[in-house]
Amino acid sequence: MTTRRNFVQSTVSLAAISALPFSVSAQTFEAVKIVNGFPAGGTADSTSRRVAENIGG
Repeated sequence: MTTRRNFVQSTVSLAAISALPFSVSAQTFEAVKIVNGFPAGGTADSTSRRVAENIGG
């Protein structure tokens, strides 16, 4: 049984979710730094470089 409270919650949730793509597209794209605390040439370094390439497009 759908109550009025559930209906209002669903409607508000749907409105909030539908507004998300517009807020994301309004953001500016600035440089992002990925900090890796391990030495260069290691597994963590190469993994973080690949992740950075995928994030950067």
